Formats: sequence, C-alpha cells, structure tokens
Amino acid sequence: MRPSIAAPGVAALVLVLGCASSSSDANGPIAPTRSIAVPPNTDALTGYGNTFALEFTDVSNNGSFAGFRATLQLYRWDAAYPKDLLDLGTVYLGVDTLYQRLSDIALSADRATVTLNFNDAPSGWVAVVDTSGPTPSSAVTVPLSFTIDRAVASGRWLLAAAANALTLVDLESPGFPVVKTFDMGTTATLLLAVSDGFLVFTNAGYGHVTPDAAAA
Repeated sequence: MRPSIAAPGVAALVLVLGCASSSSDANGPIAPTRSIAVPPNTDALTGYGNTFALEFTDVSNNGSFAGFRATLQLYRWDAAYPKDLLDLGTVYLGVDTLYQRLSDIALSADRATVTLNFNDAPSGWVAVVDTSGPTPSSAVTVPLSFTIDRAVASGRWLLAAAANALTLVDLESPGFPVVKTFDMGTTATLLLAVSDGFLVFTNAGYGHVTPDAAAA
C-alpha cells in the first residue's frame, strides 16, 4: 500500500509502530516504539513495500538563488530489526535553485521518481533514483519543457503526466528522448508502474501503457 503524501512542511519525525504480540492484546492500541527525526525543510513523504522516501531541500550551503538542493532521503524496514528503519542515505536530485517546488513522489519496485517544477516558467524536472540495490544510486534528472503533474519510472521508461497529456521518455537513450505523447482528454490522478508498463488512472477509468523498446 502506498501512503498518502504529507502536506509540505508537516513531517517532523517518523513513528515506527509496534503491533500487538499476543491474541490477548490484539485489539489494543498500536503504540509507537520509536520516533526518527527527519531533515528540516521536508516537503513530502511516501512509501512502497518496505521502502520509505522523503524529499527535502538541503539549504546547508544556500546563497541568494542557489544552494537549495532538492534531496531524497531513503529508509528501508527490515524484519530483522522491526523497531527501526535502516537509513539508506541521501541522494541529490540534480536540481539546485530557490525557484523550485515539489509536485509528486512515486515509488515502484526499483525506482523512486521525484517530480519538481520551476516556479518562474512552465518547465520542470523528473529525478529518477535506482532503489533496487542495497543503497540508492545517484539520480538521473530529466528536464521537461512543461509543468509536470506527476511521473513514475520503471526500468528504462519514464511516464510523465501534464494536464491532459502523457509523455513517455526513454531513460537509456542519450538525451532522454520523448518516445511518444498521448492526449488523454482528461487529467491523470495516479500513475502506477506494473510489470509490463504502466497503469494510468483518471476520474473516468484507467488505461494501460505498454512501451515498445523496438520502437524507441
């Protein structure tokens, strides 16, 4: 289950919750076992499976317009340590400007996808972090010339939604070319990575996008 993204600025700590250990107290309240402080300037958080991600702005070296580095912090829950979260480290997302805003975070089985937009023009970035290994890999940052509502990546493909349009990007080709643009006639409310592509949900239903590597 993917938890909802928190409102900007509200994440002060993560609570690790313990479950009841016997049938006698199975109906009792779930009590926190530990609180874990998160970085200041946290904008959003989400989770997928045992992985938890939050995006924050690193202002440790900020100036007038630069030094506002979009950064992803990743944690993982391990059954061997059920009362804690394993800190996987932070990844710089390739965007360093005062004029940025976070729009969405999406996690799939092997990728974390962070959607950021530029405040002074209709453009933005999608940063993709490889989460398949024991530690996250450095981000691939894809600039796009429109305001992005949300995006999700899986394998070599990135799917971005903006207003009524879907844009499919090839992450393995130089320059990250746009492979296809679709007009949906409505806006996407959720993008979900599946084994053979993506599911796109709208208020009217859903569709299935299956990328073709031979046509890329």
